[in-house]
Amino acid sequence: MKQKTILIFLILSLCFSLLACGEKPKEEVPSENVAENTLPREEFVPEGETIQLGIVASLTGYETELGTSFLNGAKLAVEEINAKGGVNGRELELVVEDESDDIKVAMEAALRLFDNNNILGVVGSITSNNTLALMDTTLGAKIPFITCGSADAIANPDYTYLWQHRNKDSEFAKALVHTTHDKLDMKNPAILYTKSDPNDFSVSVVRKFYGELFNIYIPDRMIFPYSPEEENLPRIIAEAVATGADGLISISYDKQQILISKTLEEAQIDLPHFGNSFVSSPDFLKGAGSSANGWYAVSDWYPGLENGKAEFFLENYLERFDTMPSRVSAFSYDAVYLFYEAMQHAGDKLCRRSINEGLAKISDYPAVLGNMTATENRDFLDSVYIITIENDAIVLVEELEYR
Repeated sequence: MKQKTILIFLILSLCFSLLACGEKPKEEVPSENVAENTLPREEFVPEGETIQLGIVASLTGYETELGTSFLNGAKLAVEEINAKGGVNGRELELVVEDESDDIKVAMEAALRLFDNNNILGVVGSITSNNTLALMDTTLGAKIPFITCGSADAIANPDYTYLWQHRNKDSEFAKALVHTTHDKLDMKNPAILYTKSDPNDFSVSVVRKFYGELFNIYIPDRMIFPYSPEEENLPRIIAEAVATGADGLISISYDKQQILISKTLEEAQIDLPHFGNSFVSSPDFLKGAGSSANGWYAVSDWYPGLENGKAEFFLENYLERFDTMPSRVSAFSYDAVYLFYEAMQHAGDKLCRRSINEGLAKISDYPAVLGNMTATENRDFLDSVYIITIENDAIVLVEELEYR
């Protein structure tokens, strides 16, 4: 019995020894990202040395030149802000993604920015189509997104993190109709346009306003859509002129607008012609050459715009990049400054939610495109510009206020 007791004691002692030599349970180490993992993403406050803003720009593909100009406008704004101390002693930093000229690539680029919790806001895209495709995603990401698209559907109160700091297509269309009818005496215009959802909408609104304002119905035979790849525009222009139109309205992509302008000059077609906002840009003047003279257009920016911020922007852009800015340079420049202004309203706690709330507080802010005040639809502007081109220069005809 005594031997049995000793044996049991020895076995138990061995077991305890083995347990003592075993691996100790690991202590739980708090994650460095515990705040990021537990807080809603819109309330997460990044603590890096810089404050990051994202931007999507077309840096490859056929819109490379435009995309570079778009990126440069944002770069200039960031450099100016950092030169005067940044935000709360921290510099702004741009995180750049290439949206190329493909909507799938554009969506993937934007999603990479949305999914980075250190990025507190995003600037882009320069196209309405890309923005419309991303609208639902902005709701889930809860990231302030200032788009440079002009489609009416973007300014939707249900999309609480999506902002539009350009004029809407319907406001462009209304200003276009007033000018073409009253100033250019177009009572039977032909409309040429690059086929896309936003342009389809713009054409429908132009036809609607001609009917509502002047009781003029523009029939289908006066409408000439073409694909973004269409190059045989002289044939389409000839068909439009053959209808007996008393004027031409062109809502076209940039390179096609230049080709239309050159075709009108070469064919000596002496009809009044009205274009979209690209006509008001230095890129159109450069590409169209002497054929640019005589065009009218509606725009939210042009190089000779006489307000303090616009003149400051133009001077600094020329000095920094040794070239004229395009209209998209002004769009991205203003977007970055709107984020900067929102951060002033947000205070010390900079997160996606506080910056989004800061955007809503912006009132009478002097921007390049004009004074900006946030509305319940999360847009900002209240006027458009009618311009014409005379002696190779862009000239203001009038500013039309609509609020």
